[in-house]
Amino acid sequence: MKGILFGIMALLFQFSVAQSETPQVSFQVKKGFSTVKGTFEKVDYTIDLSSATPSAQGKAEIRSISTGNSRRDAHLQTENWFFAEKYPTVDVRSQRITKQSDGLYTGTFEIDIKGKKEVKEITFEVVEEAGKKVLKAEFELSLKTFQIGSGILKSLIGDTVKVKVALPF
Repeated sequence: MKGILFGIMALLFQFSVAQSETPQVSFQVKKGFSTVKGTFEKVDYTIDLSSATPSAQGKAEIRSISTGNSRRDAHLQTENWFFAEKYPTVDVRSQRITKQSDGLYTGTFEIDIKGKKEVKEITFEVVEEAGKKVLKAEFELSLKTFQIGSGILKSLIGDTVKVKVALPF
């Protein structure tokens, strides 16, 4: 019994360490009566909050989208959706970051998807997990802003995409 309990505790510890050591960029959007959830498996970013001019920037590879449905993932690569061949990444770059209090920041970010740009204010926190700092944020984007989606399926998809990030640095 002790061996099983120890094994479960070890797995939970490994899971929590893996979460804080691996960048996570996930999204969800309504589709009819259900919710489609997905992640970007390949993310590259830099975060510097200790300098006189704090900054953060990153890229998520469109071809790394994973929703748990390979046909859907392939469809999202097409011209009507993300057009991965022409626009291989989602790009995010801070224009300004202001520290609000210990661990709490507000940033103005330029988000570029399919060559369409939106400037958005995003509040984020920095927490410590497994000895590393992790930037955590949740925000919403509009598919219409970036002209994502078309055709009959577009009428089933909600406009609001909820995005969640956890980026160790």
